[in-house]
Amino acid sequence: MSESMAGLSAIYKEVTDTMRIRSITPGFLSAELLVEPITVMQPAQVSDGEGGYTVTYTATGTIWGHYVPLGQDRTLIAAEVTYTDSAKVYVRYPLTIDNTYRLQINGVEYAIHSITDINNRKEYLEIVIFN
Repeated sequence: MSESMAGLSAIYKEVTDTMRIRSITPGFLSAELLVEPITVMQPAQVSDGEGGYTVTYTATGTIWGHYVPLGQDRTLIAAEVTYTDSAKVYVRYPLTIDNTYRLQINGVEYAIHSITDINNRKEYLEIVIFN
């Protein structure tokens, strides 16, 4: 942390790394902030015994990320998604998932709305999730 940011944190206790990520730029994101274990759940089709199938989700692994809860999110509102909780998750880049997967954080399962490569730098992904 730079001296100027350390000084701000000492004076204004509410200035945190999360706030810097949300309000200034994702450029402040670093591997040391990825402390939340996130379970990646892959969709699988299971026969229902009547000629159809149901989609179930199986855990394929755990990754580390930075979880930022959101209140009202414009992208979800614009997409007319009904949700009770939304958040952004920041993870390392070489994660090969799409929006059919689910993420489980603190025992809560979230659907993926969007996955964005931050600044197209192939370093970190920003994932907007909801449940």
